[in-house]
Amino acid sequence: MPSTGKQAAFLIDRRRLLAAAMVLMVPRIAAAQAAEPLRPLSKDMDVEALLALSRAVTGHADLSAEMASRMLAVLAETGRLANVSALYDALRLAGSNAQAIAAALKSDGEGGAKLLLRGWYTGLLPGPKGPILIGYEDALMGRVVADLPPDHPKR
Repeated sequence: MPSTGKQAAFLIDRRRLLAAAMVLMVPRIAAAQAAEPLRPLSKDMDVEALLALSRAVTGHADLSAEMASRMLAVLAETGRLANVSALYDALRLAGSNAQAIAAALKSDGEGGAKLLLRGWYTGLLPGPKGPILIGYEDALMGRVVADLPPDHPKR
């Protein structure tokens, strides 16, 4: 919906919001890489490597290994593990250099970072016939409402 005048300055679309989120990830990833650099992979990505990358991307240290294992399986089954592996390699080579991290995120063509964020925050990953649930209770979004009992009375 086109807009003119002062309203146009405040419009934001999904693409711009995602771009801003990626820019905000740079300092978090740089700090994570400075504290605990991603190790070179000896072969294919494993759960520990996925957890290390996920901690750097999400900024959360207490991620579930069980959910990471399910995420790894779904990424492999759907052919998207290569996207995440490419992001891992690019960020590992970037180290804690903010410019190199920003370049790695910008060149993340197939969206390895977006896949990880979507998986960890919503507990869902895209599948061939729709979203695949990889974890609800361990999803970061679920932590926000974890203190509400399921039978909480409605008002």
